[in-house]
Amino acid sequence: MNRYWGWYTLGGQLDVARQKLEAELEYLRREKRRQITERISESKEIGGFGDNADLDDAGRCARLLEALRGVEEARRTARFRCVIALVEPDGREAAVEGVVEGRIAEAPRGRGGFGYDPIFYYPPLGRTFAELTAAEKAAVSHRGRAARAARRLLTGCYTRDAG
Repeated sequence: MNRYWGWYTLGGQLDVARQKLEAELEYLRREKRRQITERISESKEIGGFGDNADLDDAGRCARLLEALRGVEEARRTARFRCVIALVEPDGREAAVEGVVEGRIAEAPRGRGGFGYDPIFYYPPLGRTFAELTAAEKAAVSHRGRAARAARRLLTGCYTRDAG
């Protein structure tokens, strides 16, 4: 299951905030599928990555590794991205993102995490996300980066208002 993070505020415009968030999330889902298909098609010159809805995490990793078999390391780049959308009742909107760059490993490594973590190799630490401790992963992951950016944004908003 894809996991997207977003918050909307309670108030008179709850439905509007929810609709905006849902529209942004649908856009991100389509964009993610497009980017994955383009990247793999470009790297392997195949017709696309296909639908992964019928696979579990290990199956999705195996399918990606199969599609990338024989692709040189320099072309096995990968990116995790998390966007947090914030919508205020008065219509103000903000979005922050967290991005982490890595590579697709040749084979799964590690027991932690979920999704593509066993094959997402993070060069600065020399390990896959599945090999990191929870604290290490939170410090460098796309979700951790986005959450910290959202916290800074929210802290700034409420600190100014409280002034």
